[in-house]
Amino acid sequence: MAGLALFAVSSAGCAMAPDIYTLVVLRFIQGLGASAGMVIPRAVVRDLHTGHDAARLMSLLMLVFSVSPILAPLAVSLLIEWAGWRSVFWAVTVAGLLGLALLATSLEETRSPTERLGSQGNRAKANPV
Repeated sequence: MAGLALFAVSSAGCAMAPDIYTLVVLRFIQGLGASAGMVIPRAVVRDLHTGHDAARLMSLLMLVFSVSPILAPLAVSLLIEWAGWRSVFWAVTVAGLLGLALLATSLEETRSPTERLGSQGNRAKANPV
C-alpha cells in the first residue's frame, strides 16, 4: 500500500512540477512506487495458487504486463493531444488512487497466520535473540 501511495503522490507532484529537475526527481520516486504494482499480483498468485493454476495465472499476468507497454503509448498520445502532457500524470494519479482504494477495500491477507509467523515483520517476536 505504501508503494501505491508513493506512486500516486509522486505522480501528482510530476503533474505540478515547476521545472525539469523537480520532474526528474519525482519521476524517479514514481518509479520506486510503481514497483509495488509488479510485486503485489505475483505475491497474491504465489500465496493462493499452486501447480497448473499458478502457472496459468502467472502467464496471464505476464501477458498483461507485456501488452501494457504496447497499448500505453497510443492512449497517452491521445491524452496528450487532447489535454497536454500534465494530463498523463493526473491520469496515472487517478489510476494509482483507484488501485490503492481497491487494494485497501477488496484484497484480504493471502497468507495464513502460521505462514506469516516466520516473515521479517514477525521474526523478532517469534525469535527474540
